[in-house]
Amino acid sequence: MIVAPVLAVGPTPALAAKPKKPPATKPKVEAEPAPDLAPDAPKPKTEKARLEIAACPPEDLAQLEAAALVTFLEKRCRNLKVPETSAPTEIADDEMLVALCTRKGDSGREAIEPKECGLEASVHVDSGKTLKLGADCDLALALRTAKLGRDAALSNGTTMTLVVAGAEKAIVEDKPVRSPLVWRRPFEAYGNGRVVWFPLPMFTTDLSSSPGGYRIGVTPVAVALGWKWFPSGSSRGYVGASAFAAWNLLVPNDTQTLSNGTTVRINYQALGAGLLLDASGWFAIGAGVGRTFTTDSRTDFRMWLYFGPRLLSGLNEL
Repeated sequence: MIVAPVLAVGPTPALAAKPKKPPATKPKVEAEPAPDLAPDAPKPKTEKARLEIAACPPEDLAQLEAAALVTFLEKRCRNLKVPETSAPTEIADDEMLVALCTRKGDSGREAIEPKECGLEASVHVDSGKTLKLGADCDLALALRTAKLGRDAALSNGTTMTLVVAGAEKAIVEDKPVRSPLVWRRPFEAYGNGRVVWFPLPMFTTDLSSSPGGYRIGVTPVAVALGWKWFPSGSSRGYVGASAFAAWNLLVPNDTQTLSNGTTVRINYQALGAGLLLDASGWFAIGAGVGRTFTTDSRTDFRMWLYFGPRLLSGLNEL
């Protein structure tokens, strides 16, 4: 009897299911702390501007670039940035006052726009008038002295102060810059530049005398054409010379008979003309000829005496 081998029924080792591996777990990586961000680098400080003021020939500054404008001030202008205790700088009516702010640039010092430094400038006349410097171009403030003299009615020897200032944190200067100035005009016409003036009143005489007295008279109407010469730039004293014509009321030293036969003691038919020399508005002395048109018609040498406004105003204060 054949006994068949009994095969155990079951999975073969080859066919047996493989054990499942546990899922691989990724190692936890601890997050590195974020590096501290470096602080922002400090911004470079902007250099403070410097104020510059000068008296220059009158030119169109708009044609000059920033660096060329500074060169123009250095080579062709007179520096007005002086100590306040300095003697006043003489200025005339053919110049231009210029104020600007400068800062170091790639090609040396350069002018910057006035609004960057808060630039302001003005001229304060001792008589109380104030004129501001205006924008002559994008980089500077300016005022022509011809306009200053006209608008402020300046005469020789008038003192004034140019005051320039900027924003406190934008400029080097810690206070406004003040520059003393004095108006210089060697020659000046009478009548505020109109040449014509009226030397009134005047007294006249032909220096003759008789038992009846001297021939004297009053000049109620006179017109003159003249100029003043100022020897000193710091004084209002002057010497004036004028040609004049006058109508005279004469008080003769004897009775005069007019052409109509009327006998009078005052002769109003008299004219005269000559040269008048004025001493600083105190008084003036004239010399010339006079002509009368009465029965005593004559032409003679005459002298005139004029009392000026300075003398008369001084008498009023006594």
